Amino acid sequence: MQGACVLLEKWQGRPLLWFACRHHIYELHIKHVALAVSGNMSDGPVDNLFKKNQNFWETIKPDINLNNLNRFEWSKRKGTFLEEQALKTKIYLEYALFTEKFPRGDYKHLAELVLVWLGSDKLGNFKFRKPIAFHHARFLSKAIYYMTIELLTFHLQQFDIIREEEIATVPQIAEFIGLFHARWFLKTPLAVSSPSLDLCAIRDMTKYGSFNKTVSTTAIKSIKNHLWFLTEQNVVFALCDETLGNNIREKIAKKLFLYPRPSNLTLGKPLFPNIDIKKIPELWQLVGPQSWILIQQLNLSVIETEWMQVSSKGWNNFSGYRVLKTFVEKLTVVNDCAERGVKLIQDFTHICQDEELKQSLMISISNHRQKFSVNSKKNLSEIL
Repeated sequence: MQGACVLLEKWQGRPLLWFACRHHIYELHIKHVALAVSGNMSDGPVDNLFKKNQNFWETIKPDINLNNLNRFEWSKRKGTFLEEQALKTKIYLEYALFTEKFPRGDYKHLAELVLVWLGSDKLGNFKFRKPIAFHHARFLSKAIYYMTIELLTFHLQQFDIIREEEIATVPQIAEFIGLFHARWFLKTPLAVSSPSLDLCAIRDMTKYGSFNKTVSTTAIKSIKNHLWFLTEQNVVFALCDETLGNNIREKIAKKLFLYPRPSNLTLGKPLFPNIDIKKIPELWQLVGPQSWILIQQLNLSVIETEWMQVSSKGWNNFSGYRVLKTFVEKLTVVNDCAERGVKLIQDFTHICQDEELKQSLMISISNHRQKFSVNSKKNLSEIL
């Protein structure tokens, strides 16, 4: 990636905004945590665990009792940081479920599983779904499998499907998913929230170290390896994050305005900030000269940045701020479409030799999948 992006910058003669897909980033966090907790050197044992759950699903499905599930024990966490995080996740996922803010069914299912684990009463007629594919390309597969296995531990052991030593570490991983990861992951498509979400994730994991040092240390290391949205160039996305307090956004703007606009912006991969977990910085402290890149790429003049010197309550009255806000809000920071496109090519690359015919067939297959994403009687009857 670095070589291609550098060549693009040199060809265009101007810097690019560098960042990685946030779904991939947060998928790496759960992968690293799972491997650290289990002590495995690879995904092999984990895949075997998932495969057992998938192969024996029809055996346990008829006997699933929703009153006999492993859930978050609120009474034992009362007044702790864990209770605070559980409430945050519960409130957010219930809101997301109510407003149907899910691009795909598996996103919704993860939210439902976590809410079942948290004992939510907002689910209605919840049903476990048949286990999905667990290959490495699926963003949500690991989280869904771990939460399902944690909830159904009694049922899996009742039928001798999984040995106790195989699932000894599942509760720790499920707790990480249920209290933190699910909420983080479902917020990843929001570019405006990316800087604050990543910084909050570091803060949360630092506090979580009092409860689980292995998970905390591993997650922090993974997060610090992917600080794309806390670089000088991208931290200014937070200027448009209206969920932050006005004071925070104003500090970011004032800090940026202290630096003169650079005549030559640095090309190449941006440097990640060196974050000391003993003294975690505020967002405004990560602003630097290179933070002007986005403003200059949008061709905002000095006059169009006057909003930075007034109260953030009035920023929406300035056209320059509205241009910036519209751009950041529409910025795509996940590449699900590209991921599905690559998978489509892999599946059907040998369908024929003629390139034009192949491209036409790919488009037809993609359109068909969008139109008939669920082969239900209702969907099929609509075309008759």
